[in-house]
Amino acid sequence: MEINLSKKLLETISEFKNISKYIHLPVQSGSNRILKLMNRLYTVDKYLEILEYARKLMPDIGLSTDIITGFPTESEEDHNLTLNLMKDVKYDNAFMFAYSPREKTKSYSMIDDVNMEIKKRRLEEIIELQRKISIEVNSKLIGKTKEILLESASKKSADFMMGRTDCYKSTIVPKFDNILEKEYKIGDIVNAKIIKANSATLFGEIIN
Repeated sequence: MEINLSKKLLETISEFKNISKYIHLPVQSGSNRILKLMNRLYTVDKYLEILEYARKLMPDIGLSTDIITGFPTESEEDHNLTLNLMKDVKYDNAFMFAYSPREKTKSYSMIDDVNMEIKKRRLEEIIELQRKISIEVNSKLIGKTKEILLESASKKSADFMMGRTDCYKSTIVPKFDNILEKEYKIGDIVNAKIIKANSATLFGEIIN
């Protein structure tokens, strides 16, 4: 499988305001050896080249990925290469899994030789690293003003709504503007100053 993301597509995303500045680009592993075994037709360097171009065009672009740990024959060195890649890229978020055999894949005939305890430990390390990176990335937005597209009511309070920034970050803002005596609704676009953040969510106050 090749990287299905062209420079032309990135240029188009960067050009139009109505396209979210966010891409999900699975890397799966930071090890070229493992990528080859996965039948991935790209190298880590080629992958990073595309991300570098995306950030050159859109410095605030949101990036997410998929990571599989414990693929057959994966060594500690391979695992550490994945951790190092995560530290270098600093993804906004990631979908992280332990390997399990699936029919009709190249690896199905391979011996699943990484035991479950090692898989669990490596997955925990990957999840914990991504949590720290997500907090670091989101915390840098505190104090900044972002345009938010309101998508739904907050799950935790009827007084708040959930929206997305241009780079697809989940953001919680008040539903009511007491100064303007206005109630915001789904589909509204508001400007919000980010006042707090955790690994998954931003929290903002609407600025008039």
